[in-house]
Amino acid sequence: MLKSTSLLVIALICVNARAQNMLVNGGFESNPPSSLGNNPGWSIAPWVMTGTAQSNVIKVDGPGGFSYGPGAPESDASAPGAGIPQHYLDIDQSDGVFYQTFTPECSGTVEFGGSFSTRANQGGNARVTLRQGTGTSGPLVATRVVALAAGTFNTTHWTPFSSTAAVTASITYSIVVAMDNQLNFDNGFVTTRSDCDAHACIQAAVDDEAICDKGGAVIVTAHVTNTSGHPIQYILIGAGPGATYTVSPNIVNAPLNNNQSTTITVTVSGANSMQPICLTFLLQDADGQTCCSITRCFDVRCACLKVTDINVGCDPGPAAYAISFSVQNLTNGTIQQLFAIPSSGSVSPQLIATNIGAGAIISVTLHLSNVSAGQTVCIILQATGPETACCTTRVCVTLPPILVNCD
Repeated sequence: MLKSTSLLVIALICVNARAQNMLVNGGFESNPPSSLGNNPGWSIAPWVMTGTAQSNVIKVDGPGGFSYGPGAPESDASAPGAGIPQHYLDIDQSDGVFYQTFTPECSGTVEFGGSFSTRANQGGNARVTLRQGTGTSGPLVATRVVALAAGTFNTTHWTPFSSTAAVTASITYSIVVAMDNQLNFDNGFVTTRSDCDAHACIQAAVDDEAICDKGGAVIVTAHVTNTSGHPIQYILIGAGPGATYTVSPNIVNAPLNNNQSTTITVTVSGANSMQPICLTFLLQDADGQTCCSITRCFDVRCACLKVTDINVGCDPGPAAYAISFSVQNLTNGTIQQLFAIPSSGSVSPQLIATNIGAGAIISVTLHLSNVSAGQTVCIILQATGPETACCTTRVCVTLPPILVNCD
C-alpha cells in the first residue's frame, strides 16, 4: 500500500474520471519484444536512457508460466493474469537513470510516479523526480524517494509510489527515474489533478491521504472553493454513481462568497484501502437553488502518520528557522525510525525519533538552515518499521521573514 501525503494541497483532481496519463509507453507495452525474459538494449522510446546504462525490457506471461530467474517478478505491475504477455523495465547490469518529457495543458497539480519491485531477493533504492525542461539537469520541481526492503518477490509483488507537484501550462517537464540495478520499474505515469474548465462554478481538492480507523471508516479532507460568481450557503456531498460506500455528513453549512474557500471533512464508510472512490460536491445558495456539481475521484490511501500543530519561527541556535509539530503513529506497529529530509537547505536532526509505539504522539522540533524568507520548504518524514515499509509524509511550510533577533 502506498502511503504518502501532502499538508499543502494547491490544486484539484480530475473531473468525473481517471485523468489520462501524459506519458507514452508508461508500462513498456509499446513495441514489445518477442522473446520471454531478458531483452537488453530494447527500445523504451519515448523514454530516454542516459549515460552508459542499457535498458532491459523484461517479457513475462504471468504466474505459472515462464520462470524468469530467481526472485524476479513473473507478472508486471498491472498483473493482467496468467498466460498474458506483459512487460516491465530492468537496467542491464548497472544502476541507471532514464526520463520522459511531458507538457501539461493546464496549470495546477499533477500526480507522478510508478511501481517498483526488487530482483534476486535484494533491497534497493530509487528516486523519481520532476524537473523543468528536457533531461535530468533542469530545475528541480519535486522528488519522491523509493526504498524497498529485501524479500522474495517472484510472483506479482509490486509497490506503487507517487507524489504531487505544481506545474504550469505549456511548459515542458521531465519525469526522471534513477534506480538501483536490483530494482524493476513499471507503469510510469503523470496525471493531471486539475480541472481545466475555467467556467466551473465549484472547485474541490481532496487530500492525497485519508485517515483510516480500525472500524473501516475513512476520514477524507476536501478543500472547496466557490467560483460561481455569487454567494452560496451550503456544500452538499454525495457518493459517486453506483457507489457501494456512504458519505457523512451530506450537507455542510458553509457560507462562501465568490472565490472564497473552506476545508471540510467527511467520513466514507464501506470503502477499502486503495479502492477507487468518487465524491460529488454541489454548491447551493440560500434560496435553495443548486448552482452546479463536480465529481472528484481518487484512491483511498491510509495514512501511517498524522502531523498537527505546525509552528514556524526564528531559531535562537545556529540555524535560521525552527519548525515544530506533533507526529502521531497511526499504524498498528512500532515505527522504528523517523527521518527528516528537506526539499532545500539543511535540517537538524536528520533522525527525529526511534521506537514510536502504535498510537503514540511525539513532539518534534527541527532546525532549518541555508534557506530564506518567502521560500516554501517541504520536509519529507520517512518512517521505517514492520508496518511502515513505504511510509512517507510531507510537511510543507512557507518561511516568514525574521524581523527581530532570537534570544
